[in-house]
Amino acid sequence: MSAVALRPNLEGKILISWPRFFARSGRLGDKAEMSKSIDEQLAILMRGVEYGDEKVKETMTGELRERLAGGRPLKVYCGYDPTAPDIHLGHTVTMRKLRQFQELGHEVTFLIGTFTGLIGGDPSDKDSLRPQQTPEQVAENARTYAEQAFKILDREQTVVRYNADWL
Repeated sequence: MSAVALRPNLEGKILISWPRFFARSGRLGDKAEMSKSIDEQLAILMRGVEYGDEKVKETMTGELRERLAGGRPLKVYCGYDPTAPDIHLGHTVTMRKLRQFQELGHEVTFLIGTFTGLIGGDPSDKDSLRPQQTPEQVAENARTYAEQAFKILDREQTVVRYNADWL
């Protein structure tokens, strides 16, 4: 799937994963927000985003501008590993960015890590590994994730997927 992948850093800023930044063909929605210019969309989508350095920022801005100019909605996803029964405040950082994409007429997938949640360890800059969970624990934790996400994301405009189905 071609998509934009989002993840928060420790300061609560959004990191856009460069290798996953693509747009797929589709048709634009009828929402009033779709009438926003490319510059207006860029200003909204780039707000609060951390790139690491100026060269990456320039490249990402150009890439996003090119994708938006194509007149097709972007397919955007962000994955959340169900390591606990409830989402936490850090999850809401990327969910709010996903909501901005939705409001601009782009397609959002809320990806629940039912496979990656089984794997011990944690790539999110933490000092300790997370304990390995059983499939039953992951399933129980994943059960409420979508409902909690819909407090931020638009239920009607959100595709919920499970990465165990993808892998």
